[in-house]
Amino acid sequence: MSSFVRKFVIAILAIAIIAGSISTVDAYDRMGARGYAQSHYYWGVPGSWYFGDNDCTNFVSQTLFNGGKIKMTVNHPTNKWWYDSIWSYSYSWVQVQAFRDFMVNSGRGWEYPLNGVTASNRPVSLTIGDIVQADGVRDPLVAADGIWEHTMIITEITNSDIYVTYRSNNRVDRPLSELFKAYPKSKYRVILVRNDA
Repeated sequence: MSSFVRKFVIAILAIAIIAGSISTVDAYDRMGARGYAQSHYYWGVPGSWYFGDNDCTNFVSQTLFNGGKIKMTVNHPTNKWWYDSIWSYSYSWVQVQAFRDFMVNSGRGWEYPLNGVTASNRPVSLTIGDIVQADGVRDPLVAADGIWEHTMIITEITNSDIYVTYRSNNRVDRPLSELFKAYPKSKYRVILVRNDA
């Protein structure tokens, strides 16, 4: 083997070793999202329009963007998620099902059913900053009907419960078990947000 080839191989191996030892930084700031949600769950988010009683998905989108540092997607032909003003925003920014479709179809997250999941039997990947959506939480007597109507963000997990923060009813760190009990006919799903979303 020539001296040049040997040096080239050594250089490539050195680069591979260095690249393998460098840890990547998550693009999604989960702790930033949690802090933002806990600080802004009540009424208006600075710099955004408040959508009244239907503000839950706007709140979560604002939390992912402002606190979690997830970038808006404006120019993609089908997967758009952005907000500019009350007159200018994507449907996926404010509507429950459209938000889920954007997150899953864009590859920024994946869906997992959440009914029956507790803090002790949750998927290992379920963590702070993931998104919970509910169907059937408008009325405790009405069963889920397949129309998902509420979006929340996980802001705490302990050995005993998973806690969510959300807008519309303006709650911070509400135990998920409390929601399961209050709305026994509801269904839940989680959007596990990719760290490099």
